Amino acid sequence: MKHVNTGDCPLCNEKLKDAHPRLRAFWKPFQAEHKDAHISWTFRGEADQNDAVRRGTSSLKWPLSKHNKRPSLALDAFRLLPTGADWGHKWYNEVFGPAVEAFGLKWGGRFKRPDRPHCELLGDGE
Repeated sequence: MKHVNTGDCPLCNEKLKDAHPRLRAFWKPFQAEHKDAHISWTFRGEADQNDAVRRGTSSLKWPLSKHNKRPSLALDAFRLLPTGADWGHKWYNEVFGPAVEAFGLKWGGRFKRPDRPHCELLGDGE
């Protein structure tokens, strides 16, 4: 299955099944408005989390990331252009980050070590 820019991507919908209801409530209208927005991660199991640490895309070993809870308390996004995935700062700074914060979620672009694709619940999801 591949990501598709339809505003209702089946692969994103599959990933959303593992996300906290508040993240799903943010994502569905966001993706409907931004049809090129997609989810790279919600829940990450132990092997995937430790691989992310090894690759340098996460600094938190299993089970310390909000991605390691089920339902996931975090979501990572990217923009899909005809040329492929866009991880450029402009889209995150001008579109994704402001939408995340307006919804009352925490945006990773504000972390000491910015993680622009990342958003998470402010608390523990309870």
